[in-house]
Amino acid sequence: MINKNSLYQLEEILKSTDVTYTSARSQDEFIEQIGTYLIHLIVQQVQNAPFYSVMIDSIPDCSHREIYSLVIRYVDHDLNIHERVVALKELPTKNGQAICDFILSILHDYYISTDSLVGQCYDNAPNMAGCRRGVQNCMKVALKRDIIHVPCGGHSASLGVKHGCECSTEYIRFFNLLEEIYIFLSSSINRYHIFRAQINSSTSAVTVKGLSVTRWSPNYESINAICRSLLEIINTFDLIISHIDEKVDRNETVTPDDRKAKGQSINLREAILSFEFNLLLNFLNQECDDQALCNGVDIENEFARHHHQRQRSVRIDSTSKTGIRLKRVEYYVKLMREILDYLIVAFSEYHKLIEEKLEHFSNIFPGRVNQLTLANAKKICDILPGSSSPELLYSEFQLLKNDFDNYTDMTELIDKIKIIRHEYPNTTRIYQFLLALPRTVATNERCFSKLKL
Repeated sequence: MINKNSLYQLEEILKSTDVTYTSARSQDEFIEQIGTYLIHLIVQQVQNAPFYSVMIDSIPDCSHREIYSLVIRYVDHDLNIHERVVALKELPTKNGQAICDFILSILHDYYISTDSLVGQCYDNAPNMAGCRRGVQNCMKVALKRDIIHVPCGGHSASLGVKHGCECSTEYIRFFNLLEEIYIFLSSSINRYHIFRAQINSSTSAVTVKGLSVTRWSPNYESINAICRSLLEIINTFDLIISHIDEKVDRNETVTPDDRKAKGQSINLREAILSFEFNLLLNFLNQECDDQALCNGVDIENEFARHHHQRQRSVRIDSTSKTGIRLKRVEYYVKLMREILDYLIVAFSEYHKLIEEKLEHFSNIFPGRVNQLTLANAKKICDILPGSSSPELLYSEFQLLKNDFDNYTDMTELIDKIKIIRHEYPNTTRIYQFLLALPRTVATNERCFSKLKL
């Protein structure tokens, strides 16, 4: 017979052996097992996909290690598009060949055939997009066939806007002023406290934001923040100035930092109330409310002071009267057209590049199927892995051209392909190929954002 003491001892033993799985080691093991299972599912889907593309990007972490993320974009047999992260790894080099070897080693380790690899997408850095030593060319050399390289649309757009904003000294001064406002308000606890009080009393104002060297989106956020908080920023400058003046009136000690802060407040206040600053602020942010804060500014005098005609060098022209002097309206119209012209040229060049890469596929888009020829079908079959019958492909399009030409966009056409994909397998493969081609490395960027969390 078991006594109470024995039962108590047995209960204590059982309590001491309870498994909770709450230790850091157990949690890491759970995460590792879940990750392994998810990678296994993704790899299976990629292996079964008719086509896929690779996208890779890198970012330095806080410990100064260059972390690369490899994303695979693939299309299943139902024409659904997927983008999945399959690898995150540190590489000690930015060499194009080393990055290429990294991509191929991951595909080899996961037993993913490179026969279905049809596209690659990277940023515009020379080690990625270079036509000789870049990753995109190293991949072509390693696989001994052409792999369509699509420059990242996001990076191309960001670079186009960034360089467009550097086409004139007026835009450079404008962005320098935005950064100066951000540094002035955020570098002092006292000044930022005054600014926060102004923001809290408003329903739409937000805190100022710094600029980015490489991306346009933080710069736009900085412009938008200044637009929404312009009145609060001016009030902050006024309070800083009045606070220092009150210290002088009370015969209190005014430090050199106080005098410097007052001088900066006066100069920044004058700058953001200028006509040119408000004009560029409204031009670069269409959502900005026209608050007409520069009503008291003598616009003509300001323009004459900052944009007076300079004496032409005699080495260029000995007659100074031949110089062209633009009036205020003409000058600012020219200033706005400069950046628009730059953007039009940048985006046109990117569009032309994409058209050149997909020139043989141009006649399979909505409204152009009637122009498809047998020669086009042969070119497409030469590019498309596993396609060997251009005549059969051409005949399928001839049967479908009346339906396809009735569609106005690609989405409607793809919806039709999903319905008839079993009856027209060759046509379906072409659109699976096009859908597998990447456009941006945004998924890689989002991966880095999640890592920061």
